[in-house]
Order: sequence, then structure tokens, then C-alpha cells
Amino acid sequence: MNLTPVLKPWAVKSQSDLKVASASGAVTVVTGGAGHDIVSFRWANTTHDCVVWYVKWYFEVTTGFTAGQIVQHSLYRARAFSASPSGATSLVPAVGNQMKKASHEDSLLTAFQLSTTGEVTPGTRTLDGFAVQTRGLWCPTTTIVQQAEPTIAPDGYLFYLNATEAALGQGFVIQNDVTMGAAGVITFHVEVAWSEIHPDALFQTNAAASGFAYGQ
Repeated sequence: MNLTPVLKPWAVKSQSDLKVASASGAVTVVTGGAGHDIVSFRWANTTHDCVVWYVKWYFEVTTGFTAGQIVQHSLYRARAFSASPSGATSLVPAVGNQMKKASHEDSLLTAFQLSTTGEVTPGTRTLDGFAVQTRGLWCPTTTIVQQAEPTIAPDGYLFYLNATEAALGQGFVIQNDVTMGAAGVITFHVEVAWSEIHPDALFQTNAAASGFAYGQ
């Protein structure tokens, strides 16, 4: 029997397909740079893999800054994620929630934090040296809305977080890059779609695809 590893959107049999979208509270005066996260997603389950299909985010300035400035955020993969983020709003799906089908299993996600009014307490993790995506916008002293764009990899999935490395913790963060100046207030919106799968689902016999992918 020939076993071929498969990881394509149309050929992954998942135990659960999930999507969460939410908005922060009124975020003010967040420092810029490493360790200053707006969103933090941690996978530490050692029996299932996690395939992140996309991450979408945007922000709106609800109160203008005293002086115009860049507001910029970057998406990074996180490794050696040994302690969970905290100090914000948890977006981890509750039992029976956020699955595409009622028959799907409950989420095994470890942590998913979104800023409430300030930055997320980052936990312990190491970020890759370069961002996956960086998006910024010049914000004048008036209100403004950044357009939402999904971060989708051309090979069909954005991050693959596997169970064999999950004991160390894996995930991603969206980092605030530029310190927010006086008076400015933003609301940050994020949407993430992912599947939680058993590693055996990545193998199939012959060339025929089995199972289903997120979105079916």
C-alpha cells in the first residue's frame, strides 16, 4: 500500500473546521515593536494538527490622533510557544461553538487572545525573523478605516502547526509595530479560519482525494 502525504485544501479530512471573527475594545496607547501584540494564537495540542487557512485583519481609527502618524501591524509565525498569552479577550471557541458542522469535534485550541483596550500579555514564544505580512496606514487627525485583506498563502494554507512540535507550542501573533500617539483610539478587527485534524488524515491511498477541506 502506497501512502502519500497530502495537504491540499480539497484533500484534508478534518475533525473540525472553525472560523472566529471579533473586534477589540477601544485600544489606546499601545507601544510598538517586539512583544507588543494585538492578537496571539497558540496551538499546543499533541494529538491533532492545526491548519490555519487564512488570517484577515483591519482597524478603524475612532478618535483621531493629536498628530498624524502611521498605524502598522505585522503577522509573525511564533515557535517555542511554551506559555500562553493572557491579559486580553479570549476568542477560544466554547464547547459546541464555531464549527462548520454540528457533528464536528469541539476545538482543542490552546489560546487565542485579542486586545481589549491595550496590548496582549505575550506569554513565552520566539517569533520568526521576518513577518509573513505587514500592513500599515497613514492616519491623520480625523477618523479613518483601513480596508480588510486576508493573508492567504498561494499553496492553499497559511500555517501548518503539527502535533509533533506542539509540545513546544506553535502559533502566530499580530504585532503592533508603531507606538500609538496621544489621543488616538482604534478598534482592531480580526478573522481567522482553521481546521483541526488528526495526523492520519494527511495520508491517503493512491491518488484519490479523501475527506473535505475548510469551506465545504
